[in-house]
Amino acid sequence: QEDSQALIFTSDPYTNLLYDRVKESLTGVKAVSNESGIAMILVLIPQPYQEDPELQNTFIKNYFPTGTEIDMERPQKEFKKWAEKQGVFVIDLLPALGSSGGAALHYIDTPHFTLKGHAVAGRIIAEELMKHFSRVFVSGSVQ
Repeated sequence: QEDSQALIFTSDPYTNLLYDRVKESLTGVKAVSNESGIAMILVLIPQPYQEDPELQNTFIKNYFPTGTEIDMERPQKEFKKWAEKQGVFVIDLLPALGSSGGAALHYIDTPHFTLKGHAVAGRIIAEELMKHFSRVFVSGSVQ
């Protein structure tokens, strides 16, 4: 929970270090995918408090003093920027999940999806893959 709180600070050395470490790991994954000739696709899964306005208000009230600069979409912005530089395709679930039921998509007090959350996320990912990579799919099977 502490790390997920830190990820939305707009300017903080600890936050920047967390982002740098994750980007370094992703760069390693990208290198392996390049060596293997396999496309890398990055799926950004938001925290429940990013999707649900009520949870967001509670989260901010409980964890951040008034006047703290935060950006609820900073994780998505950071990793989209990294992906663009690396030529990695991104599927950001935040826009669609934010309008699909919020907290009902996650178990209480955890970012893990419920059955409904998995179904919604899976549908979004499948739609994005078909839209952008449909030439790869033939009759519902990968060729």
